[in-house]
Amino acid sequence: KITEKIPRFKSIKDLMTFIQENLGIIGEINIKETGQTVSVSKRNIKRDLKRGRDDKHNQVYAEFKQLFENAKYKGFREADERHKGKVKGQDIFLSKMELDGEIYNVEFMADAPIAEAEKDKLYYAGHKIITLGSDTGITQLHTESDGNLQKTAENNNQDGDVKYSRADNANNTNAKQDGQMAKR
Repeated sequence: KITEKIPRFKSIKDLMTFIQENLGIIGEINIKETGQTVSVSKRNIKRDLKRGRDDKHNQVYAEFKQLFENAKYKGFREADERHKGKVKGQDIFLSKMELDGEIYNVEFMADAPIAEAEKDKLYYAGHKIITLGSDTGITQLHTESDGNLQKTAENNNQDGDVKYSRADNANNTNAKQDGQMAKR
């Protein structure tokens, strides 16, 4: 539940300055479920902010680290034509947030580099807010007593471009397959 809201700023520059000086999200975030580390840079946050998002999108930054750390692995999206040659694709992670009494899904994207030397690294590429039960293929989410997001409905892959792991297709939220992420 987001209780401390991000103030509205007149410019992206002011918002970026606020995020850098007050939120402590620049650096590395460890995804608890997968053990992966995602690098979050000023550059990537600035890119995300420039996409002209609304206030709900910006409010994710208030609880960014907690939301991302507790996100569940959703799948891997192959690089589109514009990004081929730059990244393999993106690992997709799903979390949820409550804002003003409404519950939203938050989909985090993390770029998977092509370079073999960086094969175990991920880089924050952005996030989007999705109304609960929309085209995520997950029709219901709830929070377990430990605060982690859990799926309660079959994942029907309506996204089309996300390749779900065999574990996800079997209604198992553990995305690890024999110690490695599926489809990477």
